[in-house]
Amino acid sequence: MLLHQRILHEGRQDYGCDRCEKKFGHRSNLIKHQKFVHEGRKDFACDKCEKNFGGQSNLRVHQKTIHEGQRNFACEKCEKVFGQKHNLLRHQKRIHDGRENYISNENEVIFEEKNISSQGNSENFATEYLCDSLK
Repeated sequence: MLLHQRILHEGRQDYGCDRCEKKFGHRSNLIKHQKFVHEGRKDFACDKCEKNFGGQSNLRVHQKTIHEGQRNFACEKCEKVFGQKHNLLRHQKRIHDGRENYISNENEVIFEEKNISSQGNSENFATEYLCDSLK
């Protein structure tokens, strides 16, 4: 309970990456970050296609949205559907709000819509939009 309070309510992030300025509340998240981002490891392979992922949760999302066609996030303005909430939010900001640039909380970078893939995966960002440690 104390760890929960420190991380979520006090915003503490005591585990900093020694290769970039990113900080984490849990040591396990720091280790995942270092493996995926700095070592480029993608240990989870999709059994239906050739794509590999850095985390098991990313693989599950891929399988549900791409191979099973799960699209649970619908735009109320145009009824277009998306497999992931962040893709719906990106669509709404770009199409309905007319905003080309915005901040991604997940990756803490500012980018232009045209420079990310339809899946929004960080490995598909144009390198000029990533911090120096991610290039």
